[in-house]
Amino acid sequence: MTVITREELPALVREELLRLISDTPAIKYQLTGM
Repeated sequence: MTVITREELPALVREELLRLISDTPAIKYQLTGM
């Protein structure tokens, strides 16, 4: 496991969330529809 600094963590979380959102059309539709 790699060491993740406090500065890198938010970027990784955001990246993971974007991946989940792009994989879920319903959520993507809700976000873009707002």
